[in-house]
Amino acid sequence: ALLEQQRERVGDRAHALRRRRIERERADVHLQPGQHAAGVADRGAALAAAVRWEWIRTNPADVAKKPRQRAPQPDPPSAVEAARVLEAAWAQDEAWGALVWLVMVTGMRRAEVLALRWSDLDLEKALWTIPAADMKRTKTAKINGRPHLVPLPIQAVEVLVDLKPLTGHGQYVFPSLLTGERPMSDNTVNTALR
Repeated sequence: ALLEQQRERVGDRAHALRRRRIERERADVHLQPGQHAAGVADRGAALAAAVRWEWIRTNPADVAKKPRQRAPQPDPPSAVEAARVLEAAWAQDEAWGALVWLVMVTGMRRAEVLALRWSDLDLEKALWTIPAADMKRTKTAKINGRPHLVPLPIQAVEVLVDLKPLTGHGQYVFPSLLTGERPMSDNTVNTALR
């Protein structure tokens, strides 16, 4: 009986200490939400085992809450900054300028613009048709989905018409620098942005 009372007292103290420690860590440590949640989950599993083994009565990790994720705070460039970026891109290379321009005016993801094929474009109708299989979708939607249609502004069509003599001999509008068999990679763009 005495051993049981001591185990309860120690268990209660351990429970309170662990709970305070978890709450203190949540308040003090500024980790990414996924990192902290994983740590709580690991501790929660260990504490759940302690409950099963009757070392403690309750699992303090059960009351720990995942920290609130901050809402994204996008900081798009101003019109002047965007113009400066675009001018620098055009000065560097015509294809690079066209890439930056298309990302800006279409609002498409950079990877989607990099994967743009000449066969996906109808410059007379000013339309870019992205096959469902190339879109960021579920597997079923990629197989059964409709293509995504992106109307192109007249200025974008003019840029693409000017770019065609440079890269129009291959499959991709923005081919890999090593081989025209693949599109330019994100790593190439990241390196150029540095």
